Amino acid sequence: MKGPATLDGLAEGPLVSTMLERDLDEVHAIAASCFPRPWPRTALANELSLPCAILRVLRAEAGGTVYAFATAWHFAGELHIHNIATLPEARRRGYATTLTRALIDRNRAQIVLLEVRISNEAAQRMYRGLGFRVRGLRRGYYADNGEHALQLELRRRSR
Repeated sequence: MKGPATLDGLAEGPLVSTMLERDLDEVHAIAASCFPRPWPRTALANELSLPCAILRVLRAEAGGTVYAFATAWHFAGELHIHNIATLPEARRRGYATTLTRALIDRNRAQIVLLEVRISNEAAQRMYRGLGFRVRGLRRGYYADNGEHALQLELRRRSR
């Protein structure tokens, strides 16, 4: 697969674009298929109006099915990634990596933070491959089962 693409057609590969209201049903369905306690659709809709929110979707083709999505907040000079999820049947195609890179590359934050389940080894491998390092442990972070989370951090060089 080639690098991140945009809807402007400058590169081949998956298309990353801003999440719109019309994407919410597909995005919520992905979240429901991936997370034990997904964000309610109303919470995702509310994110659309937040100035600090960065919401992206990934499609294989313009106007096609949403295969993955990402939500993040940019504030206080940091980017905090909240969700990155891919339809289960579309995994292992690099979509989550493409979305994560798009969030990082198009953002001016010098520090990127996120939490990942201790049991989610595939996601941890992906994040390590992108340069994230363990910053700490959040005990009992996940409300559904009390699982711990690793807090990961990526520090970017000043431009």
